[in-house]
Amino acid sequence: TMDVSNSDQVQAAFDFAEETFSGVDYVFANAGYNGNVLLPLVDKPADEIIQNLMVNTCGAIFTLKAAVPALRKRGGGAIVFTSSIFAHQNYKSQGVMADAGFGGGGALVYNAAKAAIDTVSRNVGQFAGEGIRSYSLQIGAYDTEMSQNSAKQASAAFGQEVPVEAFGANNPIFDTAE
Repeated sequence: TMDVSNSDQVQAAFDFAEETFSGVDYVFANAGYNGNVLLPLVDKPADEIIQNLMVNTCGAIFTLKAAVPALRKRGGGAIVFTSSIFAHQNYKSQGVMADAGFGGGGALVYNAAKAAIDTVSRNVGQFAGEGIRSYSLQIGAYDTEMSQNSAKQASAAFGQEVPVEAFGANNPIFDTAE
């Protein structure tokens, strides 16, 4: 167990992996936090904004910081970051979201944090000559603890049941996931 927003804990996990398993060949950086995506930005407490950025953005950077030396010892490897299709929101998609009741910039911090993860992943190219590769997954909506929390938030905000499946069709590029 570790908190990815704590650089020392991330490093300890890599040290454990090296001591226990003789090294690290690949890393899956999958930690994520979205906070209350329905709460308008102007009403968000600073601690929620900070936690979002610490888990998503700093967590990816701290993981990369510990992964590079570990992967160098093995002659290279791969790190996969979990981003989101929400990293690609634009004014048009945000307008549609606002019209559907998701206005006020509630997801702005999450979207920005996921876009930052994409930037981190692209910048791993500086280690390509050492055999270190990076990938950023543009994940859509799935039935996870995070999407279940978002469905609960939406249900409370709209005063009616919003099933988690309602988040599955949310794609800023296509109308459906077919």
